[in-house]
Amino acid sequence: AGVASKERQEPKTTLEYAEELMHFLRRMHTSLVFEIEAFLEELIVKFKPGPEEELLCGIYALHHKCLVYKPEKKMDEELLPAHVVSVLERINKRFFTKDDKDGTPSSIDEKYAEFRELYSRKFTQDFSINKRPYLTVAVLLRRLVKWKHLLNARLDLRLNRNKETVRLEDYSPRLTSFSSEKMEIPGQYVGMDSEPTQIQHIKINSINADYEILRRPGLSHTHQCRLSILGDDGSSTDFLVQFAVPDITLSDLRMSQMFDLLNSVAASHKMCRQKNITVSIPVVVPITPRIRLLKESKTFVTLSSIYDKFCMRNGEYS
Repeated sequence: AGVASKERQEPKTTLEYAEELMHFLRRMHTSLVFEIEAFLEELIVKFKPGPEEELLCGIYALHHKCLVYKPEKKMDEELLPAHVVSVLERINKRFFTKDDKDGTPSSIDEKYAEFRELYSRKFTQDFSINKRPYLTVAVLLRRLVKWKHLLNARLDLRLNRNKETVRLEDYSPRLTSFSSEKMEIPGQYVGMDSEPTQIQHIKINSINADYEILRRPGLSHTHQCRLSILGDDGSSTDFLVQFAVPDITLSDLRMSQMFDLLNSVAASHKMCRQKNITVSIPVVVPITPRIRLLKESKTFVTLSSIYDKFCMRNGEYS
């Protein structure tokens, strides 16, 4: 009896709390949960990046691993560490291995077949299994830079062909007609110091009929769609649908929490209050480990994009 009571008193895990919360929401707010799941499903399925974008994201992540690696010898002499080789093997298996049994791209659709036909031979020439034991970190970095610019150039060409603006109805008729009296526009709880008042929050009235396709530098170098969500108060809020590395999303969430803490400290300081000194908190809304919404104005310009344009104008690699 004593052992049984101890087992019952063990704290619940995070997953158990999450499941308990979802069961409660489905029981008490059935229609709201249905609308949220329908909205998120459309974002996940309809705005999933293509194979070239996913490969580019993997190339950027691998390039970053090589840059932060601290070799014992010179870069030209240091052979690839085991964790870098394993990432290369995962990329090769994910994109260029033909195997219908394990759900690899060969059984998904024709896009992947065309993608493999275009890039498989080139990838094998640069990163084949036979060459990996003899590759140095410096050689791998140069080849990754080459692949970054190869994929970027092809994606930019396709972006220019699409004229950067697409009708939402062509990709997701369901989102075109989406409206809700209960579902709020994401990100309204960021930076709140008091109990939220639900009646004051802006609900989703509709989604703009056109959305933009743009590029954003960083570890999620993919085509990113900017959706404009129209609120029931007449406002318009822009969000990027981003395909990002999970570690980056977690890092951004922690940075948002730190900025929120800094604002709390500034609010308690007399001079900061008088001069209205605050830090703008980025609104990051994770949907899946790899897909997220990022609130961003149409006037936003990244420093990285300015640097990339400078490098291109001067014929240098960024």
